[in-house]
Amino acid sequence: DVLSADRTRVLVREQGALVAEVQLRFGPTGEGLTYQSAAPEAELRAPESLPSEAEVAAREGWSQYAVGPIEARRLTPHLPVKDHEPAVWLGWLRPRTPLGDDVRLHAAALAFLSEYRSHWAVERRLGADFPHTEITLLDHSLCAHRAERWDDWWLVRTSSDVGVAGRCLSRREIFTRGGALVASAAWEAMLRRRPPAEL
Repeated sequence: DVLSADRTRVLVREQGALVAEVQLRFGPTGEGLTYQSAAPEAELRAPESLPSEAEVAAREGWSQYAVGPIEARRLTPHLPVKDHEPAVWLGWLRPRTPLGDDVRLHAAALAFLSEYRSHWAVERRLGADFPHTEITLLDHSLCAHRAERWDDWWLVRTSSDVGVAGRCLSRREIFTRGGALVASAAWEAMLRRRPPAEL
């Protein structure tokens, strides 16, 4: 549905049932005030110097299903955080297969990346309880700040600072290798401990 000149709503249905509602708002293009306060951490290890996802998976005993369409090189340790520490996941990501020249495909890949493996920060917060927790995504918001081709590693910073009554908020920032903030995302999720019969 076209809501206005700059707003569109998309309803996604599966076998007649509504599974998602997406509202898109398109900002102006051209010249104007431009600034960026957020910046990635300084002196991070380059992605080429980090172990591949396949090497980490073998070392940590991941299941084969964990290999997805995006290659990740993790910077933060695979350890739970303490109560007083921020729950942050930081790493480099890039597509396993080049995306080509279609700018629409790069935009779609950015939207996919904005929620890809959104549990990473929550997993660090929950630690040993994470495998026994079911996560349901409730809402997701994405602000794309720049139209960038995803031809290189991007730095992804995911954090989850608050969870109340089973609902948690997570945020994500996506930077180019050079430090330009490409996009910001936020989502709310419901956490439920699986009953013993489901474990």
